[in-house]
Amino acid sequence: MNKKEREIFKHKIEQYPVIINSNYDGEGNVKLLHFKDRLEDLNLNLTYGSDLSKDKYKNMSIVKDALYVTGKQLQKPFYLGDSLEEAKTTMGADADALDYGESYAKQQGYGILSNKKMGSIIPVYAHEDFDELPTEQDTLDFAKFYNSRIDTSRFIQDNNAERANIESRSNTRSLITNEKHTEASLGQQQKNAIDNYYKNHKLPNGVDFVDLEKLSYNNKFRDNPWIAQDIVDLINHVYNGSKYGVMFTEDNEVAIHNISKKELETISSLEDYEFDPTYKTVAKDLSKVAPEAPDFSIDLGDPMSFDFNVIENDYYIPDKTIDDDRAKANIVLKPTSIIKGLEWNQKQDIYYYNPKNKKEPQLIGKDLESFADYLNEPAKIDGLSTTRVDINREHFAKTHQNQVKNIQRNLYIGRDKNANEDLFKKYLRKYDVYVNPSKKDFEDANVLLGLSKDTNLDKVVEKMKEPKQEKAIGYIKANPKKEKEIVKRKNAKQILEEYGFDATEENIKKMAKNIENEDKFNKQLKIKKTGLESVKLELADPEIRKNYAETYGKKTEIDKKTEQVFLEKPIYSQWFMQRDREEKEYEDLERLGFPSSYQGEEKQKFEKLSQKIPAHTIRKLENAYVATRDIYFDDKTSEVKNISLVSKTTKAKIEKNSKKFLALEHAKQASRTKKLER
Repeated sequence: MNKKEREIFKHKIEQYPVIINSNYDGEGNVKLLHFKDRLEDLNLNLTYGSDLSKDKYKNMSIVKDALYVTGKQLQKPFYLGDSLEEAKTTMGADADALDYGESYAKQQGYGILSNKKMGSIIPVYAHEDFDELPTEQDTLDFAKFYNSRIDTSRFIQDNNAERANIESRSNTRSLITNEKHTEASLGQQQKNAIDNYYKNHKLPNGVDFVDLEKLSYNNKFRDNPWIAQDIVDLINHVYNGSKYGVMFTEDNEVAIHNISKKELETISSLEDYEFDPTYKTVAKDLSKVAPEAPDFSIDLGDPMSFDFNVIENDYYIPDKTIDDDRAKANIVLKPTSIIKGLEWNQKQDIYYYNPKNKKEPQLIGKDLESFADYLNEPAKIDGLSTTRVDINREHFAKTHQNQVKNIQRNLYIGRDKNANEDLFKKYLRKYDVYVNPSKKDFEDANVLLGLSKDTNLDKVVEKMKEPKQEKAIGYIKANPKKEKEIVKRKNAKQILEEYGFDATEENIKKMAKNIENEDKFNKQLKIKKTGLESVKLELADPEIRKNYAETYGKKTEIDKKTEQVFLEKPIYSQWFMQRDREEKEYEDLERLGFPSSYQGEEKQKFEKLSQKIPAHTIRKLENAYVATRDIYFDDKTSEVKNISLVSKTTKAKIEKNSKKFLALEHAKQASRTKKLER
């Protein structure tokens, strides 16, 4: 940049409008300021990299044409950016004050620009025309959208004095006005897209539609510090017309995506998309009816740590006027005629419903067998996918923790005595659990409590499902003749040893059960093979055998070394998990055509975490991580493959240990906040 360009750039940064919210909740002392006034309030300054002391900051990589935030209380300068776009992003993202000196952290709080003493900072949206500032009117409109009681006195007073310096080009103003006009119906287009999708599709478990406008006003949701920059983007996009999104909940990830053709097409085309393949299909089908809208998403992290209750009023239920049962409800009951002898393992929905909770029925199981087997287990088992049913079942178990063992034991007793469907229903009804229910079952529960029969059931409809004509096999009792049990164990052990798996007592039981299930399946489909023959056929396939190895295999040398290094400390486990995310992000960005120098969000998080670990330890961790990867060229696809050699079990251990680090960081943050509040 030449001297004139520097003056203009610095002036734009100083004049950039920002919203300051002292209570972090949209309801406190909310003000609209220019960025330079925010810096003055914090006793900070703006300085070009070329003006910083080379000797003092010789260990830092200083960008001479970038602006830095400096101050006597900061031990090092805070990088703001070398463009208006980058600076705007950095303002919202902020940085950890402890990285810039303990004294500043004690004095101001946990951030450089946002802290408990002076409030959070949200840059006003610039309509993606990052070379220019938002106009005064656009700024005021956005500020009022954020909070109707915002204090704009300092901004307007200062703006009058600076008006001559920040005049916007008339053609830019015209462009923005036209953009607002064309986007006025974007929300309606998104709503129509969802309603049209709902006419022809059944929404899978773990997929929900979200009202982004409601979400943007939800103070509890906006108060989540982990998604601060995402909240800024959400408010910006809602302000400019986007109103609806789709939320995917699966395994260790929850994300909300805008109903945007580009966003949804991108998701559906990714080869290694982290969610269930079913979701890629949903994204693909939705993209066919979605409007041209900005592509953005909000990553909400782990479904087990995210509180879904915070957004329970922000879901969007498609238009009830659509002539289709699926459009009227999230819950479609399918009472099924149970074939005698198949009470235990025939597919039938199991719901938990207590009218006192003022919530709709929750699906907690798909058959009695799996419901009983996993009742006392966490939603995520051995790294397997987590569904909304798993999460609901775990929540039921936690709220009935003193009764779960008795429920499980009595269900097994009923199984062994070949109890009929009615007995199972009557027993579970004591715990507000409904097996294979009709809507009338829930209506009767409401009436018994003196409520209207339709209470909590607006989203519930009913469809009868005829049973398939299949042979009644029934459940093989847990105590059959001794000879049959011996044969089952012998076959299971033989399979395990033949294929080099670990023949532990637990694995023998699991393999015996697997063979038994295959046997039942073959009989139902009239396949002339035994369960043992089917398992051997599967093991002949290398890909399927790899899946078996995850369940029955011995711990490999790689797993042993990986656990030895990354389970030593929780921060090392978190480093491993973040390195994994950064690796995947790099592959996704490369596939989308981004340059290798581009730093994604996960990369930035990874580098920030690495700064907390000594350099010699980083080398040890990096070497250990590289040893877990198998990188090779695939002749069939002409692609470079980067495969993890770590088993799901080991990765689950590392992930569990990493959460100790996150909990510790959260506790530190809470402690700092309490000290500041005192």
